[in-house]
Order: sequence, then C-alpha cells, then structure tokens
Amino acid sequence: MAGQERRQVTWLLLMVIAEVNGELTVQVLSDHETMAQCHVAGTKIQWEERMHVNKEMLCFATDVKVAQ
Repeated sequence: MAGQERRQVTWLLLMVIAEVNGELTVQVLSDHETMAQCHVAGTKIQWEERMHVNKEMLCFATDVKVAQ
C-alpha cells in the first residue's frame, strides 16, 4: 500500500504444548530469516528428540517483534 513501510518478516519456530488443564503453552524455540531455514531447524529438532504426544512444532511468519 502506498505510504506504508514494509516490515521485515521473521519466521518463528514455535513449540505448542497442550497442557493437562486444557491450556495451550507456546514457546519460541528460534527465529529465522526464511521459511526454509525454519523448517530445517524444526526437522533437526524432531530427528534429535522424539516429539511427545500433545506437543507440536510449527513455523509462524510475523512482522511483529516477539520477545523470546
């Protein structure tokens, strides 16, 4: 859009955990410049550490600065 500054997109590798009480906990594991880098990082973690039930990783694009 005209007049708007384009923000830098960052790809966050997130761990989403379904807690016993029904709440969801989200942890930022790492940040990446590209979607490909994020997916490679997630694949490396999955191969090194078996994912348990109620946990999932995902890559999330954002243009907002997120505290880690």
